Amino acid sequence: MNPKKKAQPIKPMKIVEDKNQKWFLIALIAICFVFYGNTCYNDYCLDDAVVITENTSTQKGFAGIKEHVSQDMLFGYTHTKGRKAASAGWRPLSMITFSMEVGFFGPGHPGISHFINVLLFAAIVVLLYLFLENHLLKNNWVAFFTALLFAIHPIHTEVVANIKSRDELLCLLFVLLSLIQLWKYISENENDHSYSLTSFTF
Repeated sequence: MNPKKKAQPIKPMKIVEDKNQKWFLIALIAICFVFYGNTCYNDYCLDDAVVITENTSTQKGFAGIKEHVSQDMLFGYTHTKGRKAASAGWRPLSMITFSMEVGFFGPGHPGISHFINVLLFAAIVVLLYLFLENHLLKNNWVAFFTALLFAIHPIHTEVVANIKSRDELLCLLFVLLSLIQLWKYISENENDHSYSLTSFTF
């Protein structure tokens, strides 16, 4: 008798799920621009003066990046160093993006800044959906409607519409990227280590 061949595991078909995922991602991005695209026609507001329009470091364009990295975020506005500044905060990444906008497009283009904020928010919604679908909920439809609720919830209006709030958008963007990579690493190495997902407290 011929020896029995070892049965090979049948891999589940994911054609429908992948197709749904593609359209879900397109829908989420479109919804973000439908709800927040009108902000691209807005001007600067009061908060934007201290970080963009009246911030000398930002208005230098690329030349101001060094000051954003080495000084307080409001150094270009208050011209005081360290804890003497009004904010006593160091948030170079969002400030660098403002300087890059001035460097590429010149001063006085709030529409571009608003567009970038909407784009960042759309990226956040997409990452939230992917994190929920691939790692937490593992269900396309539930993940989609959860991300959809997050996208359209009015509590996010100020953060997206206010250019200065880009630091908050970037913070959540990188938090989600970190969570996805952490969850992926733990899942791939769960059998080789003594820890598991349940051993982590979030």
